[in-house]
Amino acid sequence: MQKESEKKPAAKPEKKSGFFKNFKFPSLKDKKKLQLAIAIVLIAIVLVIYFSTLNFGGAAGSPGETQILTAEEYRDKAQRELEAFLTGVKGAGKVKALVNFESSPERVIAYIVNESKNSNIGADGKLNENSQSSQSPVILNQNGSQIPLIIREIYPKVTGVVVAAEGANDTAVRLALLDAVRTYFHIDSSLVQVFLLGKN
Repeated sequence: MQKESEKKPAAKPEKKSGFFKNFKFPSLKDKKKLQLAIAIVLIAIVLVIYFSTLNFGGAAGSPGETQILTAEEYRDKAQRELEAFLTGVKGAGKVKALVNFESSPERVIAYIVNESKNSNIGADGKLNENSQSSQSPVILNQNGSQIPLIIREIYPKVTGVVVAAEGANDTAVRLALLDAVRTYFHIDSSLVQVFLLGKN
C-alpha cells in the first residue's frame, strides 16, 4: 500500500491564456455597469432588427419600399384609380377617365447635413473661425438600384378631368359622376366634363 505522503500531488490550476487572462466578471459593486452594458447590447439588437425591416432591397409593396413614379406614371395611376372608383357609381357602366395635372409630383428628399469648423490665428493675432456645411442625400439600396429616401411627396393640383361613361346618357348618372369626381379630387365642378362613352 502506498503511504499518504506518496499520493499524487494535486493538479495545478490551468493558466488562463490571452483574452481570458485579464477578464474578470463584474462584481456586485459593478452591477450598474453590467446593467448599462446589457442595455446597450439590447438597444443595438433592436436597431439592427428595425433597420433590417426597412427592406432596403426587399420585395415590392413592403413598408420600407420607396417607389419613384414619373409624371406620366403618376397620371396613369391616378386615372386607373379614378376609373375603378367611378365604376362603382350605379348605372355608370364602363368608365374611361383623363386627368390633367398642373405639374409633376414634388418629392422632398432626406439629406444628411455635415458641418465642419476650422479655426486659425490670423496675421493680426486674432482667432478666426470658419464654419462650412454640406449636405448629401440619404441613399437606399432597393432591388439592386440606389434611390434617394423620400420623406414627403407633394401631390400636384388637378386642372381638369374628362370622364366618358356608358351610362352618361342618363342625367342622374351624369350628375352623380360629376359629383363623385368633384369630391374625389376636391375640385370645382367646372373642371369636370362627363360624356357618353362611345361603342367601339
